[in-house]
Amino acid sequence: MSQTDHPPASARDRRLRPLWRSLQIGGALVLFVSVNVLSCQHYFQRDFTEDQRLTLSSSTRNFLHSLDQTVHLVVAFRRSSPLYHYARELAETYRQAAKSRLQVHAFDPVREPNRAAELAQRFGVEFVGNSIIVVCGESQLTIAESNMAVFDESKSTPLLLARTGEEALSSAIYSVAITDPAQVYLLTGKGALPQTSGGTASATLQSILARQHGRLSELSLDSIETIPEDARALVLINPRYDLSEDELRLVHDWWREKAGALLLLLNPEYETPNLNAFARTFGISPQGNVVLRTVQSPVSGLTLDYEVAARFTPGIPWTASFRNTDTRFPGVSQSLEVFENDSTFLALKIRPTPLIESTEAFWGETRPTEEPVVLSPTLDEPGPVALAAMSELGGVEDGTLKVSTPRLVVVGNPHLLDPVPLIKPNYDFISSALNWAMKREELVGTTPEQSLLFTADIREEDRTFLNRLLLIFLPAGALLFALYVWRLRRE
Repeated sequence: MSQTDHPPASARDRRLRPLWRSLQIGGALVLFVSVNVLSCQHYFQRDFTEDQRLTLSSSTRNFLHSLDQTVHLVVAFRRSSPLYHYARELAETYRQAAKSRLQVHAFDPVREPNRAAELAQRFGVEFVGNSIIVVCGESQLTIAESNMAVFDESKSTPLLLARTGEEALSSAIYSVAITDPAQVYLLTGKGALPQTSGGTASATLQSILARQHGRLSELSLDSIETIPEDARALVLINPRYDLSEDELRLVHDWWREKAGALLLLLNPEYETPNLNAFARTFGISPQGNVVLRTVQSPVSGLTLDYEVAARFTPGIPWTASFRNTDTRFPGVSQSLEVFENDSTFLALKIRPTPLIESTEAFWGETRPTEEPVVLSPTLDEPGPVALAAMSELGGVEDGTLKVSTPRLVVVGNPHLLDPVPLIKPNYDFISSALNWAMKREELVGTTPEQSLLFTADIREEDRTFLNRLLLIFLPAGALLFALYVWRLRRE
């Protein structure tokens, strides 16, 4: 018998062979069905869209994870809508991020009239046009199709320019799920805000609060005896004149008694000794210098650069979304001395912490008007220097525990919220700082961005040429080349 020959199978083996085959086929079927069932229940998505339109911002994800009540998204879009697929996919992305706390009901009201009637009766809504209705308990809000995108109406057929679905949907969910909107007061009467071509910092602050279910009102300390009861936060930007002792006492008493939030954006060009002393009491001392660096230019020689390159301090939970993110502080900035590990403040349960610092090339200059401007180790503060800091009175080390404490954020720059030039990292930082100070940690992180679509306006004759090139000439050229190669091989 050769080595390749096999012994004849016994009668017993022949009888068991169908059984083994059946077991193998059955096991394969069980494995196939199990894998499919598990993959339907436990799966994740990856956003491979060209503009990342289905990637949620960190502030949206944080809020969805913190939902403590069920939210329903009723997606009523016709198939003819240019946003039909986008609305459904976005709602599904929200459902996955919120897990069991968010449910999606998507349908075409024209093709599925029975489904439309059922949902209209269940939630007590009326479907008018393409829209998403957000329902939470007794509260509901409708997002029209026009609020989920920006269209160019000058064309005969409106052209889609940008998708704003996340911004609109997140704002609506905040409104129905958060029953108590945050009331923020902008302190006035201490000098005008810096005016830019896009307006003032008040417009930026209003935009932040409008997106996250908050209200902004102006408040003059001259005309009141107590801070309003509904105040969650006070914001002071670019004070040209200092607070009086009575005004500061009014703010301080409210801040400590109500565990309030304070956000100060200070200008080193104006002297505010009372405000500086208040911040210093809680471990943050504005230095009154000017942060700059010198740049050697082949054209103009040695010049001063006041636009500070900055980076976020690592190790702070609520700024984790800004890890490895660089930013720039426009205008003029001053450095802050932060008594982070000072035993005196630790004994008083005051926890000052730096939030943003400059790069090493910038320093705090105490004599910016004297020539030449050079770093003096004895008079100036060498880089990196702190540009923004926070302080908490009576907080705990464990960040998972929620304790109602007074919170303070100080920024040594008054231009961070100016509409021009406003950059996204600064917008997101102020939004997160304000939410952290108001104990709304679930809203910290990067904010939604518009998903822009870049299109080219092509003339009709050029479009005809491109169609012919793509549909006729290129395929014909490829065919001719293939025939040429085939002929060479034949020869």
